[in-house]
Amino acid sequence: MAAEVFRNSKPVTHEKFKQDIIKKFGDEAYPHRIHMAEIPPNAELLPNPVNNMSGFALDRRFFFMPGFPSMSHPMSSEIIKKCFSQARKKYRYTLLAETSENTLIDVMQKLPKNIELSSLPIFIQNKPNVELSLSGENNEEVKKYFDMFQEELSRKHIPFKKL
Repeated sequence: MAAEVFRNSKPVTHEKFKQDIIKKFGDEAYPHRIHMAEIPPNAELLPNPVNNMSGFALDRRFFFMPGFPSMSHPMSSEIIKKCFSQARKKYRYTLLAETSENTLIDVMQKLPKNIELSSLPIFIQNKPNVELSLSGENNEEVKKYFDMFQEELSRKHIPFKKL
């Protein structure tokens, strides 16, 4: 079913998983247990330290594991370490300018793809304002582009404040 839903294909036999099943169950792997090795194409095995009957992952985003807590708990812990513990530090600079977004479009278009831009138009006392935020992994680079926005606002005599 997962192969159809996530890969639009039929399951394929994962050879390592098949060998693990045969090793554990011998002749009793057939006729039914062996089907556990039929998983979606390009699935990644998730080792099961309890009984070596693996789960699998698709795209490091969808995870299929045994439902027993004694098995799924250690597998979940390993998934978290392997797939989700690589947080990168980001730096963020934010300002509030007394203008509309339109005033800053030319500067926005100069940003490289690795700098994240958030632009939130707001009305304060019925006047257009924009809360602008830049973030990225390289502090010096984020600061350089944030300074570019501040210089543009100053050049146009537009009041702003850093948040």
